[in-house]
Amino acid sequence: MPVILSTLADGFCTFAGLLREHFASIIGGTFALIGAALGARLAKPKPKLYFCIGIDNDDENEVHVSGRRDYDPSGITVSCCNAGEKPAMIQSVELRRRRISFSFMCNTITLNKPKFSFGRELITDIGDNSIVTIKPYSEHIFVMTAGSYWGIQRYCKEKKQRKCYVYAYSVDGKKFKSVLDLDYPFGMELDTAKLMGGE
Repeated sequence: MPVILSTLADGFCTFAGLLREHFASIIGGTFALIGAALGARLAKPKPKLYFCIGIDNDDENEVHVSGRRDYDPSGITVSCCNAGEKPAMIQSVELRRRRISFSFMCNTITLNKPKFSFGRELITDIGDNSIVTIKPYSEHIFVMTAGSYWGIQRYCKEKKQRKCYVYAYSVDGKKFKSVLDLDYPFGMELDTAKLMGGE
């Protein structure tokens, strides 16, 4: 029995010595594998979408947007540029604003804590919900309807905002998030209203 214990102790000491000698190599190898896996995942080509607002140069409607129907083109566009190395198949594009709500419940038995909730509330959607393929290093132009234009105009006026969030949803369920600068033309309208004495 003492011989067995002595053999086990010697084996354990030998194993501990080897582990101590090669500990740096084992840790280094582990981190190298993790780094290689992360690098392969990050290096995988994927779409990168950027959005900007502009004017539809092909709009020949002489009626001002205020006199157009909801589904008429507004003359304002949203360009979606794909700066990635993989095409994006976009099914829908939404403009959303940050929403913070506060609720406070109280009854005779308990006094509940106030609750805050955060989210992104829909302002409007753009496009006609048809599937659009945007190739790498190219763009697609969504023409905004008059109804969408009024929705954004109302948002800018009520919230005194010049930016909103853009969410683009692909066919395979991926979500692309960006920020859209609304300074032109909606911010200019706010500035003009201030100069004219409006609110």
